[in-house]
Amino acid sequence: MSRSRIKSLFRGKKRAPTWAALFLLSLVFVLFVLPEWATLNRLIPSVSDRFRTATGHPLSIGKIRLSFLTGPELRLQQVVIGGSAERPLAEAQEIRIGFQLLPLLWKRVEIVEIRLFEPAVSLIRNSRGEWNVEDLFRRNEQRGGWTVSVRSGLFTIRGGILFISDQSPFPEPLQWTARGIEMVVRRPFWDGRVDLQVAVPAVWQGALVEKATDLKVNGRVEGEGGLFGFKKETARFDVSLNRFDSDLIRSYLPETIPSVLFQSGRFTMVGRAADFLSLSLPRLFRSPDFRLEGESNRAVVLLAKDLAPMTIERATWGYDHREGRFTFQNAHLLNSILREITGSLSHPLTEGRLEMKSSGEVSLSDAAEVALKRFGIKWPKRLKADGMAEMTLTMKRPLGAPSQTEFYGDLLIHDGTITPFSSFRPVQKIKGTIRMNGKNLLIESAEGEWGGGRLTATGKMPDLYE
Repeated sequence: MSRSRIKSLFRGKKRAPTWAALFLLSLVFVLFVLPEWATLNRLIPSVSDRFRTATGHPLSIGKIRLSFLTGPELRLQQVVIGGSAERPLAEAQEIRIGFQLLPLLWKRVEIVEIRLFEPAVSLIRNSRGEWNVEDLFRRNEQRGGWTVSVRSGLFTIRGGILFISDQSPFPEPLQWTARGIEMVVRRPFWDGRVDLQVAVPAVWQGALVEKATDLKVNGRVEGEGGLFGFKKETARFDVSLNRFDSDLIRSYLPETIPSVLFQSGRFTMVGRAADFLSLSLPRLFRSPDFRLEGESNRAVVLLAKDLAPMTIERATWGYDHREGRFTFQNAHLLNSILREITGSLSHPLTEGRLEMKSSGEVSLSDAAEVALKRFGIKWPKRLKADGMAEMTLTMKRPLGAPSQTEFYGDLLIHDGTITPFSSFRPVQKIKGTIRMNGKNLLIESAEGEWGGGRLTATGKMPDLYE
């Protein structure tokens, strides 16, 4: 383009559009291009010093940039918050903080969006129940009249990792790991609620990587106050689990509760947000506001180490007012089929009580195995009991005293076999009624074939455990 042609652009009727175009190009360069080249690294020492003064933790930042590509945004790269010598308290490849420009004129920083990319957080709770991140949230007096607030907006995590070491109330620290965390928290400007979505493809405890579960959560917190609204409000979380094994939470459960596995399940939890944020199961389950409802399909229950597992077609459970309840439908154990098992568990975190009612067709040999390996009752196995019985039985078991378990109900034997002594021939084709009352067993009527003749009997056993 000739020099005269360039000059002509700034003359006459074309002068205003040309100046406008140059102004827009300059504005685009200043707002969108220049910030991508320039950095604010000179602020790093001041930011790090103030952070350490406020929290007591060192802060390291690789780069600080200002961007306007998606709105006013501060980008911090290679961020590390110091912790123990083993691993940092928290680190992230990048943190993007979106804010509003106009409030800066009044020395107010109003954050509307926070994005964390590949963060890793290490949480530790000591034996006194104190978390290592509590000092990060202490409120300090602002310097220079500046205030920072998060009134509404978006909080996201991409590719996060969470390490938890829980030393309370266990003698040895309990280690948890969650990898691949994807989380979105939304708080609309016009509403006090907070919506939460979390997906974690792998969560495991200790070295149980092969038992990692897939976790998804959709939640809502109602009300206002606190960071993103999490303060004293009511929270509801809908949780789905895949490949769940109760060994992951075995340390939190009484020893008398059997292990449970299921391929897929879901449950809903409702309670106070503060109880959830405490990350304390005892506090959560002791709260009068906490409620839980759930269900799973194709569950497996391990009643004893050397006993075949019980498979359950469908299981439902709930918990409120410090009492749990459950229902199992179509449970199969070896040759036994229990059409329904219902039960309740009161005060599971203390010396509570388990009560369970079962009904169905039971193999006597299966019952002998369970009696021996689950309750330590030896005589059914010694009698080589076999055959089938229709059972309606209620079990009452103190969690802290398994030997005090009591049974109530009836067994209607169809075609049973027992061998009273090893030198005796077995008594076959037994039909009869057995009634259980606490620790007592009463044979109301029984008849069978023994040595070519008919045998009838009644009897009583005052203590099942003797």
